[in-house]
Amino acid sequence: MFPDPESPTLSSRRVAGLARSLPFMQALHGQTVVIVDGGAARDACFRQAFAQDVALLALTGVRPVVVQGGPSAPGTQSVQAACTAMAEVNHELVRLIGSHGVKAIGIDGHDGGLLVAGAESDRTNTSPVAQFDGTALNAFLANGLVPVVMPIAPDDAGEDRLLRPDQLGSLFAQRTGAVTLVMMVDSALLRELGELAGLYGITELEQWLTEHPAADAAPCVREALDALAHGVQNVHLADIGQPESLIDELLTEEGSGVVFCRRGNTDLLSETRRYFSDSASVLRDGFTVEQKQVVRF
Repeated sequence: MFPDPESPTLSSRRVAGLARSLPFMQALHGQTVVIVDGGAARDACFRQAFAQDVALLALTGVRPVVVQGGPSAPGTQSVQAACTAMAEVNHELVRLIGSHGVKAIGIDGHDGGLLVAGAESDRTNTSPVAQFDGTALNAFLANGLVPVVMPIAPDDAGEDRLLRPDQLGSLFAQRTGAVTLVMMVDSALLRELGELAGLYGITELEQWLTEHPAADAAPCVREALDALAHGVQNVHLADIGQPESLIDELLTEEGSGVVFCRRGNTDLLSETRRYFSDSASVLRDGFTVEQKQVVRF
């Protein structure tokens, strides 16, 4: 039997949950947040949950930009096949976000001259971004649309190239003035980042990258550092395997991900006490949660 939604106990929990989320909603209201879905949207169940979370953020006044994750193994299939697969997911994400009353639009690097890819590809068959023009992206945001961006762009010769979603997300966050970048990552990567415990400065984090250049977490950490160095205030690495991890990381004190954050920008951070706390999260009396790991600069 399902609990009575009107029961006093359930209602009080909802009120308490909303009250705890209010400072985070206020801090992010009107702010751009770039979200790299990390491939979660390939699964139908996660796609629905992810779309609902993105819509919820938009309805609370956040301006989300979604960077769609790439194929599971881009180096093993043709670019055209990868593009076709991503286009199907993109259309479904736009539809699902729209079903919650939020307008979304699916785009890629072709639209509005958004992106031009480099001609070279790496071992994963992805190319770097050679040019970026954010005019169209900013226009969508200004008109209340949620861009859902496929990591695809033409090179100078007009040939389609796959882009790295994490690199694209970092670039978007930097160029749109986003305060927050969220990367949805595998739980194994978060476990690997357990080695970062006790690192509270950029020097130590760069040293970790030097010592672990081939680590699975290294690309995300590099992109996080790049984003932080170019004005992004905080980068969340959220667990892709937890359906509500996006909301937990952004709008609650809960979560099991990792947060890289800069000191400064008091307009945002003064309202978000967890970033100034000496502990990994702010806990009220009688309220316990799994603590985030926070690396501050």
